[in-house]
Amino acid sequence: MPDLKQLETVDLKGVEVFSAGMWNGDHYDVKDLQAMIDAYPVVGFKPTVKAGHADGQEDEKAARKVFGTPSLGYADRVYLKGDKLLADFTKVPRHFADLVKAGAYSRVSSEIYWKYKDDNTGKEFPRVLKSIA
Repeated sequence: MPDLKQLETVDLKGVEVFSAGMWNGDHYDVKDLQAMIDAYPVVGFKPTVKAGHADGQEDEKAARKVFGTPSLGYADRVYLKGDKLLADFTKVPRHFADLVKAGAYSRVSSEIYWKYKDDNTGKEFPRVLKSIA
């Protein structure tokens, strides 16, 4: 395995990660996007950046047993621009960032928790950005 301390990372700013509309049969409006932004600083985790959704990752606990918890970066900031949810990514491996910038990943898919409940505080959030693939 390569020495991860030697891996060059960069930041990516203003990546569109989601938008208002109909996704997988669910309707999202700007209020839903704002709910994700409002939850971001208080849920206790930063959304991870992944290369994609692999079969078998639908069950998060099972996926962690099989794949571990690799991340290609983190959403360091989430914000609105019109009806689009944008994110600034941090600690992204340069090679992956170059592929993103070159358009190798033509589709972004965000994973959203609905009615996320924080086990530590008991507080519930209507929408939380979990990961970006």
